[in-house]
Amino acid sequence: MAAKKGEKEPPIFVYSIDASEVHCNVSTKDSKVVEGSPSEIRLIHYLLGIQRHPNPDLATTGHYWKTRELAQTGVFKQLI
Repeated sequence: MAAKKGEKEPPIFVYSIDASEVHCNVSTKDSKVVEGSPSEIRLIHYLLGIQRHPNPDLATTGHYWKTRELAQTGVFKQLI
């Protein structure tokens, strides 16, 4: 993602996000729990990198930003 010498790119802003998510996968065939549990809550840590689009087309995208990176960097079971 680094710019080459002589290139001028907008900076990349990196955000750290924590989310509590229910870990429960349900089968579409018979609606049974395949993995996890409806009461299993996990703390998920994400890093999100965004950059201003060099030539934004608001009619197409509706915004000035593009996602450069989205990474899940940690998963922790929460005790409740």
